[in-house]
Amino acid sequence: MATTTVPKAFDSPITGGISKQLTSTTTYTTVTAENTLQKKEDGFFTKVGKSIKSFFKNTFGAEYSVVSVTDFSQKYLPYNSPINVTHVSKDTEIFTKKGDSSKPISVYCQTVSDGNFTDNSAGLKLNIWKISANINFGLKNTGISFSYTNDNNTNYFGYSVSICDLDVSCNAGVTQSYSDTGSYTDGGQASINGMLAYALYSFANGVQYDYEQFDVVPAN
Repeated sequence: MATTTVPKAFDSPITGGISKQLTSTTTYTTVTAENTLQKKEDGFFTKVGKSIKSFFKNTFGAEYSVVSVTDFSQKYLPYNSPINVTHVSKDTEIFTKKGDSSKPISVYCQTVSDGNFTDNSAGLKLNIWKISANINFGLKNTGISFSYTNDNNTNYFGYSVSICDLDVSCNAGVTQSYSDTGSYTDGGQASINGMLAYALYSFANGVQYDYEQFDVVPAN
């Protein structure tokens, strides 16, 4: 690229002629195809990098929380019954929360402050619109559940296994958030525990199994 500058000529006060010869200044700026291509590449990779960073930020999440759980749940059959029904009623208060598990693909870890290590859990959540799929891992609750959230209410349904209680259960209910950190869960649970396996084993081997101990009475 060339730029030419021509100075203005002035008349001589004595001769009336031109006091200075016209001269021109030419400045050359060199722009190569290599420099232009390099700038385009740098801009392209910068945009790609920002897009990838934004994608991961908006898609993947992680959360750690410490909660307090007050459990009012009641079982309607004796503890040693092979089949049990429980009215689930509990209040949950969040003490500490770091991160965000509401993104499309999220992992989480939850510690129950007023429980023991068997109450703690971790898992993976898949969130699409208002629907979530939750894969949970814990000594008392390992399984999968699905939920639908509408405003402050979350309806859930799922299956779980308790290693501590040696049972398999089906769970359903609703969790209502009454504050930013508090929620109340009301639902039901039907479970089959290890005693059923023992009953089937006894029956298969001709051992008498006493069913009278399974009177249907509320258990505290």
